[in-house]
Amino acid sequence: MAPKLPPETAFWMGHIPTLEELAEEYGADACYYSEDLKSILPSNRDVHTLPSLSPRLTELLGVPCASGAENGSKGSTRVLDSLLGNVLNRCRSLKTDAEVACSFQANVISGRAHMDMWRDCRPGMYEYQLEATFNSSTLKGGAFQLGYPSIVMKEDLILVDAGAEIRNYTADISRTFPASGTFEGIRKDVFAAVLESQEKALSLMKAGADMPTIDQECRKVLLAHLKDNMGLVTGSIDELIAAKVDRVFMPHGLSHFLGLDVHDVSDVGPVPKKLKPGHLVTVEPGLYFIDQLIRKAAADPKQASLINFDKVEKVGDIGGVRIEDNVLIEEEGIFNLTVEAGCVKSIKDVEEVMQHGREARVN
Repeated sequence: MAPKLPPETAFWMGHIPTLEELAEEYGADACYYSEDLKSILPSNRDVHTLPSLSPRLTELLGVPCASGAENGSKGSTRVLDSLLGNVLNRCRSLKTDAEVACSFQANVISGRAHMDMWRDCRPGMYEYQLEATFNSSTLKGGAFQLGYPSIVMKEDLILVDAGAEIRNYTADISRTFPASGTFEGIRKDVFAAVLESQEKALSLMKAGADMPTIDQECRKVLLAHLKDNMGLVTGSIDELIAAKVDRVFMPHGLSHFLGLDVHDVSDVGPVPKKLKPGHLVTVEPGLYFIDQLIRKAAADPKQASLINFDKVEKVGDIGGVRIEDNVLIEEEGIFNLTVEAGCVKSIKDVEEVMQHGREARVN
């Protein structure tokens, strides 16, 4: 359905698409003017819509408006808005090939923009300058809309969570890179922990896999690094999990659905449980040193006994690390859109991209 625009609209907006052009543009079987809806629909039919559209639809059809409830008597035209939302949510959780193609192109453009930030980065830059590089790169790549406001966290390590849209399908990519151009000391250890955690999660993802279990395995990898490589926590992995120490350093979940919304919908909510072919999800472990969470842990006897606060205090200026890819679940295995789109993430590759940027500025 499309509104019938007055001819003079063309004075300001240019060519007004015909109904046939609109149908072709949006992949619809047919397109009609919304004002003609009543004459097009057979009478005495149930018309299903979304709650947000129910008032307008009932106005066009001339039936009582009762958003959120069934209205009209059986045998007359009725507008029902209690069914379609759940059906669409279920459909949106399973991506078609065309939807995957849009998401992949969004990853190509967004991944390139992330790496353009690395090339452009130099000590002393502000967050908004990095964001401007990202926005400029995505526009040049043909993505005219961001999927969500970019998140740029600038400490010793710079964490950027940003993605652009193609035909309303957004990428959702997080990368972390060093302001200096080189990962050093414990910053390198933290990054390596997050990368290994993500690689563990990716290795376990397949159709039929239980996402909460994968989330748990990912957290065990992070805790092992915090304990054995960095000495920031003590105790066994089971004790740390039981006390929820992992939540002090990774307070968010591992994954969510992705698509028309950055946190897309499904019939089970925004977070996947059992993975199915056609699911498009994020995989985004992280490690963060957040003052509020650390202070809260210090006041919790169960957690406080398992955390070396003296050492944690010394690394607080790191901020945090997150590495996030967009992954399609296939019949056999997975397809990592972000990696296949060319957005690198290893320590060696990130440093090489930044080095090339520095050399280009000198030359």
